[in-house]
Amino acid sequence: MINLTPHKIEVRYNGVGMTFEPSGKVARVAMIEKVVGDWAGVPVISREAGKVEIPEVPQGEPILVSSMVLDAMRQQGIQMEAYAPDTGPTAIRENGNIVAVTRLVKL
Repeated sequence: MINLTPHKIEVRYNGVGMTFEPSGKVARVAMIEKVVGDWAGVPVISREAGKVEIPEVPQGEPILVSSMVLDAMRQQGIQMEAYAPDTGPTAIRENGNIVAVTRLVKL
């Protein structure tokens, strides 16, 4: 699996750990912002996902991306073997920071 995030991703499950180092390539999603009003003089925007940019990887190789990229891929109908770390309540935290995940989210 190729890690297309800028961060090391550690997965721990049933006493086994796997570390996915950053590949040096990063999948990104452009964000489209629109000013929709203000609140007490502070600008308020709406934000939606724009185009997903996925670097070239060997064909058939699964990829690991951020949950934001995975959600945008789903919305845009992009079909490939892609996963994101599950940073929800099952993630392993130390001092409030995620240090590992126990599950992956599939596209």
